[in-house]
Amino acid sequence: MKKDEIICSGGRGFKRTEDLQLVKDLAQAVGGSVGASRGAVSMGWIDEQYQVGLTGRTVTPDIYFACGISGMNQHLAGMKEASVIVAINKNPKAAIFKAADYGIVGDVYEVLPQLIEKWGK
Repeated sequence: MKKDEIICSGGRGFKRTEDLQLVKDLAQAVGGSVGASRGAVSMGWIDEQYQVGLTGRTVTPDIYFACGISGMNQHLAGMKEASVIVAINKNPKAAIFKAADYGIVGDVYEVLPQLIEKWGK
């Protein structure tokens, strides 16, 4: 499998399938690919081909954006070898922050539009 340089993944921090468009927009803005947690796939929000984790793909990108992903062990196993992990979650105690190189404590609905605007120019 080709190594993606940047992967932007979404999880249950989103409220519905349409909201994952923010992750897709971020991926487009930074020239990356889209991924997802098992939770997002289980909710039927995105196809399982995008699932990162033990029961999905194992990825080793240069940068991995974990957007609204809590950081369950199953997911961490699939992305922990990323060179840089950026976690965005409104829960400052989310397990994903233990694996992250950079953490943004904030709501994905507020943070992602700002990142998209910044990189989309």
